[in-house]
Amino acid sequence: MKSDRVDVIITDGFTGNIALKSLEGALRSLAKMVFSVIDINEETRAAGEVLLPHFLQAASLYDPDVTGGALLLGIKGVTVISHGSSSARAIVSSIAVAAECAQRNVVDHMQEAVTDAS
Repeated sequence: MKSDRVDVIITDGFTGNIALKSLEGALRSLAKMVFSVIDINEETRAAGEVLLPHFLQAASLYDPDVTGGALLLGIKGVTVISHGSSSARAIVSSIAVAAECAQRNVVDHMQEAVTDAS
């Protein structure tokens, strides 16, 4: 599911938080619907057993404990911001993301990409 493409949303903190919380709520509702449909009868439960590992793998791509946080742009260095109620696992993931970005010179690559696009 992940690709080399990047989707970027530029917003102020308040509006961005509303958009993010709305999306999180919609995805949570969708997940509940999927699980309720899977539990209707034996046939749907059998299909669920096949599909569930794939759903969980896809969901893990957006798990804040796995991703850790988000990169802040416009800062001359690697900065990963995490939610205030992040778990210890999320903080460890954030540190790992920051270290990997530093090792791969992500900031320099982003500056070059923006310069080339200008």
